[in-house]
Amino acid sequence: MHPFRTKARLDGRCRVCGQPVPPERAGLGICGNPVCQTRATIEAASAEVKRKAEERDAAEAKGLARVSHVLEATAAQAGEPDLDRIATGVVPHITLTEVPQEEEQLERFETNLDRAIAEALGEEEAPEWLQTEAEGDPDFVQRAEHQQGDPLSLDAACIACRGECCMQGNGRDAFINMRTIQWYLRQNPEAKREEIRQDYLSRLPEAHIERSCVYHTNTGCALPREMRADVCNRWECRWRDALRGEIRRKGAARSAVVGLPRDHDDHPEEGGPRIRAVAIDEHSRVAINDGFRAGPLK
Repeated sequence: MHPFRTKARLDGRCRVCGQPVPPERAGLGICGNPVCQTRATIEAASAEVKRKAEERDAAEAKGLARVSHVLEATAAQAGEPDLDRIATGVVPHITLTEVPQEEEQLERFETNLDRAIAEALGEEEAPEWLQTEAEGDPDFVQRAEHQQGDPLSLDAACIACRGECCMQGNGRDAFINMRTIQWYLRQNPEAKREEIRQDYLSRLPEAHIERSCVYHTNTGCALPREMRADVCNRWECRWRDALRGEIRRKGAARSAVVGLPRDHDDHPEEGGPRIRAVAIDEHSRVAINDGFRAGPLK
């Protein structure tokens, strides 16, 4: 390490380059050289990122400790009480409930849907691009891969979470755009303008999760995977990615995942927030338990 890349020096020299610090910058530990100032800014930003990551990891470790007993019980329910032989995870869990659809949000969604369909079709019901081979479209190939879905042992993360990422669809009209409709047409080349429109509108649920996407319900997304925006099929949060790693490392067909509310530390006492536990056995059978309570926060 460079001898001057330490904390502010007490001898009045710049901690980056080692040159004397002007009197007006005394106490800063950095001279007026733009290069030194830039380096100091980068180091400060890096230190802040590291600090926040450490705080996050510490908080998540406390959360894991609160639900360790639930993980053990859930693993046993999945048919594998040995935690070294089953994929486990703790994910954030949203506690919002279903509410009736808001008229304003539905109107905005419908306007966006009409625009996306118009942009995809242009002036004709059978645009020229639709006559080309789908396999020649890299976007089509990638979307087809994303559409396949994953084993339930991995989807346990989403079931336990209840769709925190779906909250991003609020105000974004379920992320549906021209490319989403082009994807739909690739799979349904004979579909007409009004058919496409009605297919999407007919799948709107009467109620959705509060402050979330219009298709987000208590049982997941109301749209089949082939009709969703690509981002909805391919996006993977770090908790789901961590569970994927667990599955790979352990070669596990089973999984046990606990959903813990983000605000669980507001209730530090034992028997605090209610949590969700999801067990997936070797036959891909799903067991959901919403009756567990978190242990004390230590």
